[in-house]
Amino acid sequence: MTSNKGFSFVEILIALMVITVSGVGSMKLYSYMEQLKGNAVGSLRAQQLAQQQVSLLQTVNTQDSECREGAEGNVTFDNVGTCLISLTELNESKYKVETEVVNTIEESGTVYGKLIEVKVTWSDRHGGSQEIKLLTMVSKFSNLTV
Repeated sequence: MTSNKGFSFVEILIALMVITVSGVGSMKLYSYMEQLKGNAVGSLRAQQLAQQQVSLLQTVNTQDSECREGAEGNVTFDNVGTCLISLTELNESKYKVETEVVNTIEESGTVYGKLIEVKVTWSDRHGGSQEIKLLTMVSKFSNLTV
C-alpha cells in the first residue's frame, strides 16, 4: 500500500489558475468601482453648483442678492439668464455653468414667466464630457424689476 499525501502537480496548477483568474477579475472590478466613485464625486459637486445657480436666479434683484449685474448690465426679468455664479470665487475651474430660457409663459404678447434650464458641464478624469441639468421657473411677479 502506498500512502498518498498531499496534492498532485495538476491539482496545484488548477488551484493557482483559479486564484489568478479571480484576482484579475477583482482588480478589474476595483478599477471600475474607482471610476464610478470619481464620477459620483464630480456629479455631486456639479449638482451643488447647479442648485447654487438656481438659488441665485430665484433671488435676483432681492435685497442682498449677489447678482445685481449680469453679462448684459442690470439684471431684469428680460435678461435674468445672464446672472451666473462666479466659479473663480468658488475655485471650481473644471466646471462650466450655463443658463438657457427653454420656455416662456405668456398671454397677449406679455411674458409672465420663464422656464430656465441650468446646465453644469465638466470633464471626468478620462476626458469624457459629463453634464447635469436642472430646471427652475422665474416669474415676472417675483422681486425682479421690469
